[in-house]
Amino acid sequence: LPEVRAVLWKDGSIQDLGTLGGSESFAQAINDRGQITGLALNGVPDPYSYYYRFLYGFSNGTQTRAFLWDEDEGMQDLGTLGGPDAFPSLINHHGQVAGYSYTNSTPNLSTGFPTYHPFLWEKGKGMKDLGDLGGTSTASVNGLNERGEVVGGLLLQGDVLNHPFLWDGEKLIDLMVPPFDPSGNGEARWINEAGDVIGGAGLPLPCDSDGLQTHGFLWSNGMMTDLGGLPATPNSEAQFINSSKQIVGESFTCDFSAPVAFLWENGSIVDLNALISGNSQVFLYWSTFISDSGEIAAYGLLGNGDTHAFLLIPCDENHPDIEGCDSSMVDADTAVSQTTPVLRNPSSRTLPQSLMRRMNRYGFPGLAFGPRN
Repeated sequence: LPEVRAVLWKDGSIQDLGTLGGSESFAQAINDRGQITGLALNGVPDPYSYYYRFLYGFSNGTQTRAFLWDEDEGMQDLGTLGGPDAFPSLINHHGQVAGYSYTNSTPNLSTGFPTYHPFLWEKGKGMKDLGDLGGTSTASVNGLNERGEVVGGLLLQGDVLNHPFLWDGEKLIDLMVPPFDPSGNGEARWINEAGDVIGGAGLPLPCDSDGLQTHGFLWSNGMMTDLGGLPATPNSEAQFINSSKQIVGESFTCDFSAPVAFLWENGSIVDLNALISGNSQVFLYWSTFISDSGEIAAYGLLGNGDTHAFLLIPCDENHPDIEGCDSSMVDADTAVSQTTPVLRNPSSRTLPQSLMRRMNRYGFPGLAFGPRN
């Protein structure tokens, strides 16, 4: 297969960041200081190589190492927690790197691979082992804030159940607490600068004949809040939270066949399709990011079934002179009926009175859905 290289694109040109002596590398994240983290292969044979396992489906490659790159020092190997490989996920503006690493070279019977734990790397302090919840594997490392707090998912003893975790800078916390079911699965997706954590977790509630429900959650100051789901789509999962505790994600059916993008704020959840102009002819099914000023990144379906990425820009006093923005109030039933019924019947739900004021809140600048310069 062709070699893959980590690159930096800057000022109209692309730069090969190199490797650690192996054949391939891959950039994961960059901060405002121009520091980049990613993974790179060295030349040491490794039967449990992360890179070959996850990208190519087989092992017997060379060691996968976490790197930090900057213009002054180039590519630096961040080491491991004792095993042969480390896999970075995120970097904050202080230069801290979060990811996970093998702790040894001995494969476990349950997974066939060595134990791996989440880590936090800091210059001058090295790589810190954040621990485990009893299992042998880290399911994910998904969030890192400027305080060095880390979130993701960890397996419990037996390597069957996965729980959301928070490293708060001093200790590892299992976030699978009531009202969520400790005997179910969950995962933390992001953490904001105030330490508020969001994600999805199982509830002891039936979901038709397909098991139990999963709901998005907000963990804040030791308290767990159930974000709920939209009518006709009882499950949900939160994907991102901003500094104002606005949360975006998707609500979906028990068989996962009909996702719907949502916005949660001030204690209530709403279908994002009910907040956009009714003539948009777009059905938003997955929202992945919300900025501190309220812009939302989402995926949506056009009337012909094509999938596009969309930027939702609030029609409010903080976003003046937005092209195509209509901040006039509209009737809730009218707005719901204008939502494009691609994956579900919008007439099956109505909005509570408390949400009517938010109708028609987001506008799409311009009407063209084709390529634009």
